[in-house]
Amino acid sequence: MSEHRAAGAPLGQLLNVAARVIREETIAALSPLGLEPRELGVLASIARHPGTVQSAIGREHLMDRTSISAMLQRFERDGWVRRAPAPTDARELALTLTPTGRALLRRARAASDAGERRVLAGMAPDEVRALRAALEAMLEALRA
Repeated sequence: MSEHRAAGAPLGQLLNVAARVIREETIAALSPLGLEPRELGVLASIARHPGTVQSAIGREHLMDRTSISAMLQRFERDGWVRRAPAPTDARELALTLTPTGRALLRRARAASDAGERRVLAGMAPDEVRALRAALEAMLEALRA
């Protein structure tokens, strides 16, 4: 990974290179399962918040209504997600993972985690924790 070293490079450039490397590794890990990284994130969000509505998942993943709807239609068609009118607002669709969706999520997380470990293998655990905390804080600030 020496070609990725860029001491003194702008933060945006460093983030872009790191994201590209992690994305490529994640794509390779998820491809055999028929998933893309963003789709794994959406499945994980539904698992964390069963019954959440489609619009909330779209906001969480910074996806427009058309994009999240198309993704969830595919998930429903493939038997991974169940959509039903939300109890609080019939215009909204509440989402839950099916047993098939939960099994897929377990396999996808394992594959993605293995890829992430390969990318981060050169970092100490405390460096990985610090990086995660900084990125989570940045994303939280962007959503505010």
